[in-house]
Amino acid sequence: MNAIVFVPMAADRQRWIDLCLDYCAERRYVVTSIVFGADDALAMLVGDPKAVLVTARMDMLPRVEAVVDKRTPARPNERERRPRRVAVAHMRGDR
Repeated sequence: MNAIVFVPMAADRQRWIDLCLDYCAERRYVVTSIVFGADDALAMLVGDPKAVLVTARMDMLPRVEAVVDKRTPARPNERERRPRRVAVAHMRGDR
């Protein structure tokens, strides 16, 4: 799997790069690039959708949010719908 290493510009960036490269080596990722800007990291991910983004700390990432598809599942056809359990219990006299 390809890996894109993202480390923001900072005085101690070489330390973070080394940590990320060690992490990638442990997981046998192929490091395709090391980037220092969030826009560059996202552009690289778009260019390689199977790649993974590796960074040393979560607070180094820009804010990312995901929206779950909240559509209601389609209702089954009334004929295919199973009868309610209460109705079955009432018919057998189990109440």
